[in-house]
Amino acid sequence: MLALELIFAVFPGIIVFIMVYRLDKIEKEPASLLAKLLVSGILAGLLSFAAGALGYMVLQSLYTGKNLMFFQFADSFLLKALPEQVCIFLVLYLLTWKAKEFNYTFDAVVYAITIALGVTVTGNLIRIFRGRGFQPGVLLLSLVGHMISAVFMGCFYGKTKNCEGLKDSGSTRLYLAETLLIPAIMFGIYDFCMRIQTTVFYIFLIIYEIVCMIISLREIIYLSGHDTKLAGLADAELSKEEMASFQETERW
Repeated sequence: MLALELIFAVFPGIIVFIMVYRLDKIEKEPASLLAKLLVSGILAGLLSFAAGALGYMVLQSLYTGKNLMFFQFADSFLLKALPEQVCIFLVLYLLTWKAKEFNYTFDAVVYAITIALGVTVTGNLIRIFRGRGFQPGVLLLSLVGHMISAVFMGCFYGKTKNCEGLKDSGSTRLYLAETLLIPAIMFGIYDFCMRIQTTVFYIFLIIYEIVCMIISLREIIYLSGHDTKLAGLADAELSKEEMASFQETERW
């Protein structure tokens, strides 16, 4: 049974990574960088789990026993989603922002998904070894929730880097904030619905995940097909075709 649990915890994430990696059609990212991001994602998962556990103890000490839903809301958004997405964002920014390999818009999606894969696998393994039983549906939903958030983080991160190259400081700050906040909100919704454990919230979660997954797949395919050189690189000037493609991507 443990072997089957481990397969569900790890294997689906590997499939997602392979699919996204194959969609990166221009200048594949080096294995060394991806391995560094994956390992850092695992460490980020451990760090966010520890931060969430400490925050939970503080929140529990303040909880008066009233308004359980508010307690679960704070736990999901402030102690689960936000610390986790902050850790993913910090790894993403610190390891790739100035990396010479980060030179195309789709690279940002590959980086974010690689880090999120490490975080997801860590979370799933923690769930298994804490003895919560074999819950393949929960493990798969966790993967979907993390990957959806990672796609949005990667999309906004790529826009942030491109706007910096275009010397558009206002848009750079806006997209940088969205890089962190939108994935945190999206994952918070997922986690909150999982905690409530009622039929209505489960139905909402399934619909929410399906819609977000469709949007994410559409954006991944679109960005893969319209992958453009990042603006402002010293070794490459954007062609008219690349600039037109970037402007079309910006309208997303």
